[in-house]
Amino acid sequence: MLSVEYKWQLGSTYQIKYNDQTITLDSLKSNLEQEGIQRIIENPSEIIYVGTASCEGDKTAEQSRALEGSKQIQLLVKKIFSQTSSVKGYRLLNFGQFQRKDCQASLDSTAYQRSIIIIGVKKQAEGFILDEALRDRLEKKPFADFKLEDYSLGSADKFKTTPSNL
Repeated sequence: MLSVEYKWQLGSTYQIKYNDQTITLDSLKSNLEQEGIQRIIENPSEIIYVGTASCEGDKTAEQSRALEGSKQIQLLVKKIFSQTSSVKGYRLLNFGQFQRKDCQASLDSTAYQRSIIIIGVKKQAEGFILDEALRDRLEKKPFADFKLEDYSLGSADKFKTTPSNL
């Protein structure tokens, strides 16, 4: 699920911008439930939360903020899917900071770089290597204009999902 409507508030890991309004994580949870996230991500075996940060700020700090944001979304979505028996695991994936050279540091032009991304993984075939398959999918068929190479942790040697025990 990639929504152009939900983005992190600049510098925040607990406030979301939604249609030019600032909302809380609880409001986001309510909105996602009303929009039918359980129907959209139908019977996932795993759910991956992607951390993103825009080009503003220090790279190390923004990579940490992206990771913390993905953890916040994990807590929220875990509540939504708590009764979904198909979900066997949760993972985090940190893209890090947007770093394209032509980045214009302004709230309006960089908001999409902080989009909230939730990925549902369907049943996996034997021998399936999740990180390789996900990276291949995102390279060949990116969401909107997201390109892995535009993010500080999107390179092949840094692209890695991590299981989460939350």
